[in-house]
Amino acid sequence: MPTPAEQAATLAATNAYRTQIVTAATAFNDAVRALHDDLAAHHTTAAIADWRRAQAAFDIFRPELSGGPGAWSAIGGPVDATGAGGGLHAIEFGLFHGPQSVATAATPALVLAGATYAIGFFRTIVQPSTIAAHQVENLGYFVTTCLGGDPEPWSHDQILDVVAVGRGALAASATLLPLARLVEPATAVLFERSINAFRASLTTISARDGQVNRDAVRGIAAKAMALEGVLGQLAGAFDGYTNGRYFA
Repeated sequence: MPTPAEQAATLAATNAYRTQIVTAATAFNDAVRALHDDLAAHHTTAAIADWRRAQAAFDIFRPELSGGPGAWSAIGGPVDATGAGGGLHAIEFGLFHGPQSVATAATPALVLAGATYAIGFFRTIVQPSTIAAHQVENLGYFVTTCLGGDPEPWSHDQILDVVAVGRGALAASATLLPLARLVEPATAVLFERSINAFRASLTTISARDGQVNRDAVRGIAAKAMALEGVLGQLAGAFDGYTNGRYFA
């Protein structure tokens, strides 16, 4: 049976994380609506800026999309050589490769998704064990796709996803630290060290033409995987620590 202090830490974690994903979903909704208007008015420079805002916001709430990685593709999945496939990469294709009509055609679905997410995440409550488990998955994506691949194949703006996904994982981890100190004190010490090491690697990250310095990739990946490993331990330790609610 969780102690009152543990129950308070559980509630604080779920509330803080809910604020994080609701803020990101709201930012995504605002960005895709602005993007739609930019493209309709043929304001390419503004459209690129709003695409970047939308992509960064999506990277924050991505782990909480129902269905996991399979559900991500509708918004952030790959497109083919013609830009077909929809989502943010179709926008990227149209803006950086062309024709711009590909981006324009993809915006209505994103506007609808933005409104849906803004409402849906407002009502979503994620418990600590699930936050930890989803961030394990998120950091795996960070290492294999953001660092190990070319997550933005048309703009080559790799740093956009690296920074956004990394910061999202750090913010989510920070919500869990007080509970970890109560439930698993020894693991919490390692958890805090791993958070700080990963944060430091992102703070000093360097890029050239949007691409992360390849000499730095291995070190950043190692710190991300260390944090991923500790989160995996905590996901199990947090099982049973819940406020009993999954919808607001």
